[in-house]
Amino acid sequence: MYLSQLTPLIYLHARQDLSRGEVNILLALSTLAGAPIFISQKRLAKIARTGTSSVYRHLNTLKDKNLIITDTHNGTDTLDYYIDWRATLDEDGRIRYDNSFTVEETGANTLPSSKENNRHRWGNTTQETPKATQPAPTKATKTTPKTGTRLPKDWTPSPELADWTRREAPAAANPTELETFRDYWTAQPGTRGRKLDWDATWRNWARRTNKTTPRRNQDQMLHDMRAQAIAWDQAQEELHAYTITEGHHHLPTGYWNES
Repeated sequence: MYLSQLTPLIYLHARQDLSRGEVNILLALSTLAGAPIFISQKRLAKIARTGTSSVYRHLNTLKDKNLIITDTHNGTDTLDYYIDWRATLDEDGRIRYDNSFTVEETGANTLPSSKENNRHRWGNTTQETPKATQPAPTKATKTTPKTGTRLPKDWTPSPELADWTRREAPAAANPTELETFRDYWTAQPGTRGRKLDWDATWRNWARRTNKTTPRRNQDQMLHDMRAQAIAWDQAQEELHAYTITEGHHHLPTGYWNES
């Protein structure tokens, strides 16, 4: 439960001996709980929607009931408030409070002081709360990052990996692709040529090869068709670059011979 839930808890379970005005002041202060509570009585009156004289009167009665302690804040008219929230509740409210909030173990059943650094305990505005002992930081175990190894010169896929290649990436299942793989990684400098798992590197390589092979074949086919078209155009130009002499067509050598 967060401190913002303190407000409905007080609204529903305030002690029966508290007046409506006192509860109203506690409700106004509860909206500020969870952080250091320092506020002027004028500002508190605005939050509680009452007059400053009423705030002054009800704060005094709450002090008389040992529910609130106030202290001047840096010599101004603003006051620091320390409130025994649990003591403001009825029996059912205290049970809900105990199940919902962390209570400072000072024997006074108080919420940790809302003043900065929890410097004041309930009932003693000068005693400082001992600082909690912080556990000594433990040194993180330094691990040496793995840098991998270079591809062995005689590396070949294991029988299991070869079976996987033929099944999952058949376009890479040939000696030429294996030699290309070896040459590529052997030529890589430094850490780029180091891998933690060469079998996994091969699988990635084979997948890419298998994926791009149809594209390669298509490109090669287009290249061949383009080369054939250029050759045909050249042949046509040669066919038309003839001269007509005495009714004979002089054709480029190699096409046909006149009988």
